[in-house]
Amino acid sequence: MLADLHIWGSNQLWADDEVRECLERCRDAGAAFVFVVGDLGTTETEVPRGEGKARLPDVFNECIAAVEGCPPVFFSMGNHEPDGEGKSSWLQALYPGALPDLKGSANERFFYFSFDFGGCHFVALDGHGTVPGAPPMCIGDGPTHFAKLPDEEFAWLRQDLDQHRDRLTFVFMHEPVAQITHNLSLIHISEPTRRTPIS
Repeated sequence: MLADLHIWGSNQLWADDEVRECLERCRDAGAAFVFVVGDLGTTETEVPRGEGKARLPDVFNECIAAVEGCPPVFFSMGNHEPDGEGKSSWLQALYPGALPDLKGSANERFFYFSFDFGGCHFVALDGHGTVPGAPPMCIGDGPTHFAKLPDEEFAWLRQDLDQHRDRLTFVFMHEPVAQITHNLSLIHISEPTRRTPIS
């Protein structure tokens, strides 16, 4: 599992060499597949590259194609995929033909799926779309952002998990549904328990 690869970041530098290295390490470790859990790029979708410009999803696909013997790569959406051109450009590039009716930015859409492999069940959730009645996700200063799942996605998840109760299940998501604010002043750290050696 990989996350927050940010093939192009706010520092305006490309990280495609690092992305290829990550995929090569996964391949060399014998991974059956790779799961990238969101934040594939940052801020914009088309940015300067060499003498021209490049779309981040296209460069991501080039990275995968450049790794000989690369395992299959699955993706879920993070909070940065709605930036720039929006989710539409990522979904069309990463899953061509899977969502033929994508229009506009597709930021109001939720993309989630599941599959079985090796006797296990794998679920990919998307918490970065428009939920009617919910405030927009907060990014940057202030409260940290957190995922929002619409009722229909929760209903789908409930049914999917129920249908696969007999399988070890892994659920992939960029962020938790409810984020915990960590405040070290509220955490009590106790002394380590002393154990008597067994003689």
